[in-house]
Amino acid sequence: AFNVHPPFSMSWAGSVLLILEGLMVTVALMDEYGPRGLFAALVIAFFSYGVEALGVNTGFPFGSYRYTGILSPVLPGGVPLPVVFAWLTIILAVRRLTVRPPLLVGRRWLISTVVAALLATLLDLVLEPVAFHLEHYWTWLAPGNSAYYGVPLANFLAWFVVSLVLLSFVNRILLRAISFQDLTSFSSQLPLNVPILLYFANVLMFGLIDLTHGYYLAAAIAALAGILPIILTPLPTDAGPLIVTAYGVEQDQTFKPNRKRVKKTKRKKKR
Repeated sequence: AFNVHPPFSMSWAGSVLLILEGLMVTVALMDEYGPRGLFAALVIAFFSYGVEALGVNTGFPFGSYRYTGILSPVLPGGVPLPVVFAWLTIILAVRRLTVRPPLLVGRRWLISTVVAALLATLLDLVLEPVAFHLEHYWTWLAPGNSAYYGVPLANFLAWFVVSLVLLSFVNRILLRAISFQDLTSFSSQLPLNVPILLYFANVLMFGLIDLTHGYYLAAAIAALAGILPIILTPLPTDAGPLIVTAYGVEQDQTFKPNRKRVKKTKRKKKR
């Protein structure tokens, strides 16, 4: 993508990278939630495969497109397996970025899910010019008059809706799950950060490629996709101690510092 071409074929590299990323976030989820985490990953995989197969063969809901065969292996229905793993990476990454116990109560649960779906859509806006124009992973057959670098706008609306549905399912599955991790050490927290690191790595990589190839709007969206999670999920402050929950290390929202004054007692001097 940076116009650096090795003397040997690298057509397999994209497929391997997408599969590895998907496996990493899946293993991290299983490490945290056990069998329930695996079930959530399977829900994402089967649902995304079904939607992609529907899209490739009918043009709904993303628009009319075809995969070129660069990504392999290809599953029945014309959907490459790496695409399913890409869905896993994106959905689990944006979920990890936005999920917080205080946001999973009442209406705030819905807000957290909507924000995560928005981040997934922003990431698709960033990678589409690279995957379509530079890597030729797929081709759009009828972009229409309203298009974003030749990509129909309906694709991004569909991305938001599909992401919203998937995240709702996953959050429901994992909402009452018990974490199997001991988060008292730094090394034990690393699996929790794998999806987050992959999210920012992809935003940075595709954003730089967009910038160097003149896709300036996509590069600006990459900057937004990188800044937005930091604004929405600030680092813990000294408002209270950190507590270990099923969602990671969080700020204790129930902590109330003891501000009672201690009366000083004066000792009587012995004469």
